[in-house]
Amino acid sequence: MTTGHAIHTPRRAPAIDLALILAACILVYWIGLGSTGLSLSEGLRAIPAWEMMDTGDYLVTRMFGEAYFRKPPGMMWAIAASSSVFGQTEFAARAVSAAACTLMAIVAWWFARRWFGPAAGLAAGLAQALTPFLWEAGRSAEIEALHTLCIQLASLSVLDSALRPWCSFAKSYLPPACLLVGLLGALLTKGPSGLPAVAGSVLAALWLMRGAADLGKPSSRSSLSACLWVAVPPVVASVVISGVLYTWLARSYASLPTVTQSPGEFLWDTSKLGSILSLPLVGLAAAFPGSLAVLAAPSLWVRRSTDPRVAAVVAIILAPLASLLLFTAAGVSNPRYTMPVVSFWPVLLGGCFAVAPTAPIARRLRVAGVALSLLLVVAGIAVSQLSDRARAGNGGRGSGKPAGESIARAIVESDLGLVSRELWADGAVEARPEVLLYARRAAALQGLRLSPRWSSALLRPFDPPSQALVLVRVEGAVIEGGDRVTDGRPVLWTGKAAKFDLILLGPRRIP
Repeated sequence: MTTGHAIHTPRRAPAIDLALILAACILVYWIGLGSTGLSLSEGLRAIPAWEMMDTGDYLVTRMFGEAYFRKPPGMMWAIAASSSVFGQTEFAARAVSAAACTLMAIVAWWFARRWFGPAAGLAAGLAQALTPFLWEAGRSAEIEALHTLCIQLASLSVLDSALRPWCSFAKSYLPPACLLVGLLGALLTKGPSGLPAVAGSVLAALWLMRGAADLGKPSSRSSLSACLWVAVPPVVASVVISGVLYTWLARSYASLPTVTQSPGEFLWDTSKLGSILSLPLVGLAAAFPGSLAVLAAPSLWVRRSTDPRVAAVVAIILAPLASLLLFTAAGVSNPRYTMPVVSFWPVLLGGCFAVAPTAPIARRLRVAGVALSLLLVVAGIAVSQLSDRARAGNGGRGSGKPAGESIARAIVESDLGLVSRELWADGAVEARPEVLLYARRAAALQGLRLSPRWSSALLRPFDPPSQALVLVRVEGAVIEGGDRVTDGRPVLWTGKAAKFDLILLGPRRIP
């Protein structure tokens, strides 16, 4: 899509553009990646992955022995694969997300270059790498970055099927393969939660194909068959992959008491009506700087019938807007769930560079793009350093590593004569599972084999054995488990993990 009224820019080797994009990704996502302990919900992804490696069971995800299926196992498998190379470390757990954000920048560069030319590719790649909404996700052992990469592959591949009649790579096998890989990866990491973004790309692609037929654009297929070619593959692939995948997973967990979570918990809630209705505006703000391209929508809409490249850019504008409306219709209130929509905007921004109406405007856009990129690189480095400090601190985002190490010291200093002991918990696992992980590691360094055990109250009453150590969570004046758990047990340690108060109880004393 580089013919017509394109603004000519100096040619650069693709390797130079890739090097600039990769440099931005390294500065924002990779430096200091493993310098702090796990925090927030990172342990919910990393610990099951490492238990897979320790037990050799890669079908059932477990958290300290409890079957755990609040999310599909895709992220756990990815962390296990990374840890097989880098070891069971914080760097290995977070490298999955950093790699996903890096690949997202490359994917945005590739598609924008394929559709609009080299200048558009570089702009899209840098905009994707420097999207602030992704900075935290790209440095965390969480599922959002990997899930967004998968949705990006699927969504841009759908749009590519509509743009293909005007592209030089008409018979490429890569976009269909990306569609299948993207859908499979998305369903494995976060279930169907990202499918509204794919649906938005289908609607935009159908609009584009209808417009192509109206303009008499060259195509070997009728308008109806072309629309079916765009819409049917993602729908069929989603249904087939979901059916096969979840049937297989259901059989794996069928005989096990399993901690699960219903997707309905994240949908319509009338108490969050304001957040639901404002979701499109929040989603646009979260997609900065790529969403700046929406400002060009009115002028592009006027030009859509005179230049197929402009019509393509308008379609890419419609895709994220339709996706945000679909998320709103589903009752989503948390902006994090719209993160997959972010992947449209950088390519769109690159397209705006390509369809600039005059050379002076194109030059001004390039100058503004360079200045904004440099500013965002500096901001990204600063934000990553502040985030690492927060993880290392004692605030709400702090890691549970100090608490875990203190618990190990308290057990050793209690002089219980232990060589091996189970450490039971429930609420502490729900709050900060990494506390038990670091307690086990610190105890091992002091010659104590500590075996954390999660007994979820969602499945059974929390009733640890008398000889076990117990880590309970305190909510105000209420101690988890009450007298049934605490009676006869000495207090070995009290402390905090982030904002959560915890108490370590010893084995029950026999009267």
